[in-house]
Amino acid sequence: MVWPAAPQLVGITMQLVAPRLGRVGLGSERREVRLAELGSFRSAFITNSIGIAPVRQIDDVELPVDPDLMSALGSVYQSVPWDPI
Repeated sequence: MVWPAAPQLVGITMQLVAPRLGRVGLGSERREVRLAELGSFRSAFITNSIGIAPVRQIDDVELPVDPDLMSALGSVYQSVPWDPI
């Protein structure tokens, strides 16, 4: 995985998911991504307060959605324990 370069804000969902990616055999990397590189990625996704969603297009570049990756990410997200309130 490739994450945006600093000083981007790392949201709560990504903070919860990123350290658990190794459990499903996924790694992560934080670096700048150029539009010209997008065609080499197997997939892209966003995280926010709603959860995780695939990115299907950035500018005029269409991106494939990898169902296995999305399923693995969904499993990781669902495995995060809730905090008692």
